[in-house]
Amino acid sequence: MAKIVLDTNIIVRAVASPSGLASELLRRTVADRNLLCSSNFMLAELDRVLRYPRFRKIHGLSDIDIEDLVRSIQQVALEIAERFERCLWKSSQGYTGLVRSNCCSQ
Repeated sequence: MAKIVLDTNIIVRAVASPSGLASELLRRTVADRNLLCSSNFMLAELDRVLRYPRFRKIHGLSDIDIEDLVRSIQQVALEIAERFERCLWKSSQGYTGLVRSNCCSQ
C-alpha cells in the first residue's frame, strides 16, 4: 500500500474529464487500496480552483456539488502533516524537495 499525493491539477482534470487519464489515476489510487494523502491547504485550493469561472464552464458543478466533492475527498484521504505542506510549498516555489512516506500522519 502506497501513500499518494495527487496535485490539485490532477483532481481538477479528473472532475473535468471523467473518462480521462487523471480520472483513471484517481479511481485507481482509491480502488487499489492506496492511501490518498491531502491537507487542509490542498483541499482549500481545490475548492477555490473548482469555483473559477473557466473551470465551472467545463465541469458544470454547483457550489453544493463542489462542497460535497471536497468533503468526500477529505473523508477518504489521510491528512498530511504541516511539515509536508511546507515541502510542497517550497517545491512550488522552485526548490527541489524530497517527499518521504512518513510525512503522512495516521
